[in-house]
Amino acid sequence: MKCFADYIEEKIKETPNGGVCSLPYGEYYIERHINIENRKNITVDGNGSVIVSHYNNGSSQKPTSDVFHIFGCKGVRLCNFVFETDTPVNITGTVESIETDNNSYILSVLPDFKVTGREIFMMQNGCDGDGSFDKRPEYYCADPDKNKIGLLAGEIVLYGIYTGCKYDYLGNNRYNVSMPEPTVKKLRIGQTICVRHSSYGPVSILIKNSDDTAIENVTIYSAGGMGIIVLPRSENLYLENYNVVLPENSKQMMSGNCDGIHIAGLCGKLTMKNCNFSGLGDDALNIHSTAATVTAVNTENGVIKCNYCKKSPNGILSPDWCKKGDIITVLNPETCNKTGEFRVKSFEHDRLTFEALKGEIKNGFVLQNTAFAAAVEIKGCNVRNTRARAFVLQTENIEISDCNFYGMSLPAIQAAPDIRRWYEVGPVKNMKIHNNTFEKCGFVNDDIPVITVQDNHDKRAVGAPDVHENIEITENVFKSKSGRCIFVTSTNGVKISGNTFTDCKIGDSFIECPACGGTEIEY
Repeated sequence: MKCFADYIEEKIKETPNGGVCSLPYGEYYIERHINIENRKNITVDGNGSVIVSHYNNGSSQKPTSDVFHIFGCKGVRLCNFVFETDTPVNITGTVESIETDNNSYILSVLPDFKVTGREIFMMQNGCDGDGSFDKRPEYYCADPDKNKIGLLAGEIVLYGIYTGCKYDYLGNNRYNVSMPEPTVKKLRIGQTICVRHSSYGPVSILIKNSDDTAIENVTIYSAGGMGIIVLPRSENLYLENYNVVLPENSKQMMSGNCDGIHIAGLCGKLTMKNCNFSGLGDDALNIHSTAATVTAVNTENGVIKCNYCKKSPNGILSPDWCKKGDIITVLNPETCNKTGEFRVKSFEHDRLTFEALKGEIKNGFVLQNTAFAAAVEIKGCNVRNTRARAFVLQTENIEISDCNFYGMSLPAIQAAPDIRRWYEVGPVKNMKIHNNTFEKCGFVNDDIPVITVQDNHDKRAVGAPDVHENIEITENVFKSKSGRCIFVTSTNGVKISGNTFTDCKIGDSFIECPACGGTEIEY
């Protein structure tokens, strides 16, 4: 097929700043991403066009293609597009039989999928009758080389590197798939399985060093990885009717194999209105900044060294991690409590000079650039059947209202930094969650709350005090939850009132707020 990336890119280049690039309605196949670089106040209007990007599920000789890269721009508006892939990014099958003697099972793939027997079986997830991911089983095939470091979008370090698991193709859409013994034991005959061919790699829209970007009326039906990634240093992102969803009557279980939106460095504000997400392999939204680790301190001369220790003990941060004038918060790595702050004078490689230090800074302490604590407004959005969470929030000044959540495997809303595994910060301040409906969320385990505020990403126990500030959870409806609905810890200033609990079953309380101060709870 003809690749239209050059054609679309040329039309964008021909459009003057302040103009509208109106793409004739049609279907456009691409084998490489489309660049929008160093433009100002330009609209790229697809007029409902479909962009079909090449996706390598293991059967192709060509690499997978991203769709749009928006770099060094101001005021780009991308609107009225549909994104699909030429090959499904995951396939659906059922467990035909289980071979416990050799730790394998027979997977029968639905006839809707044309397979070759060369597909990558990187991840496998069990699904229930609603299309929710029940984690029975859940298998990610880890690369045997534990020293491998993978980068997403050239900057974000992947926590785990995955590869395809072993299988024998039996013909007629049937595979004999090998799994570890504990995972095989979780299988059931007739169980629906979603096989993901990738996870983190491909990106539909990559935004870097770009301000005031707007994505409107864009629908992604098939994404091999992330829908949107925002890297430092960008400011203000507006999303309206941005959708990562399964098309009607699709047999595919996941619209995107990873996050719908992943933000690793946004200044200003994120606005999301009337957006929709269904069948995601990870979170609908994860907004945070990257945690830096202090590796050397000379307070007398105002110099520190800091690294991205998720890469390695001397891993290098993005050159855009901070700039002169940024205010950096110092966090205790054990508790996430603030110990100090300072202002940046200069930053290069791993050397940061600072001034106006308040408080304490030591080797091993963690740094958060507060410039990337973007405000968040989410209104009228719907999230259905994500394998992880709907919204993961590590920022300040948040309002979530008039949204609907159904079938989250983990919490629907999670506010927590992480400086042990994911290296994402920071603490949450001033968050209001009101007038939303939560149904069948955190359903894979009674212990998983529907809404949770914690001192650490992967901990659901009582945390250190004084991490977060000012959380309000009011006038929401919670349905069909066995176990905790609201769990808030490590927070000063908590108000929970006017919430309704329907078909929820729990022992003593629907709400728990340990290690919190200034708490007001009304049932």
